[in-house]
Amino acid sequence: MFNKLFTPKAPKQVTPEAGDTYYFNFPSDSSKQPTGPLELTGAVNRVVSEIANLRAVSATGDALRSASIIKADIEKARINIQAATTEHQTYQAKARAGLIKPEAIAPYLAATDIAHAKFHSLNAELNVRQDSDNAAAALASLLEKVR
Repeated sequence: MFNKLFTPKAPKQVTPEAGDTYYFNFPSDSSKQPTGPLELTGAVNRVVSEIANLRAVSATGDALRSASIIKADIEKARINIQAATTEHQTYQAKARAGLIKPEAIAPYLAATDIAHAKFHSLNAELNVRQDSDNAAAALASLLEKVR
């Protein structure tokens, strides 16, 4: 019964001719369509500022060591932290047992703190290097798209 009331028909095929311009206007897009002439100066300025920012970030990593060397140093620092922490805990246990004075732990605590500080500085250096590498890759991609 429904087939007798409504029989769907395919839309007519539209074949564009040379020089014709078709504008597709959907009701939901009416608020999104520009009303005046398009200006590219804003977009060009944004691209220029993005290129300048990426070049600045990329330049910060030029003087740094490579990421693989920094990662190797981080692993060495991690081993140093474990050794310093183990030694500190050993002497701390001896101090609790009364075998040594509590003031004798201070050099081992300082060595642990120095190892942690070195580890954190290497991680910060690696972060700067990775940010610089990512900015260089983004800059190359952006310049490739612009050209």
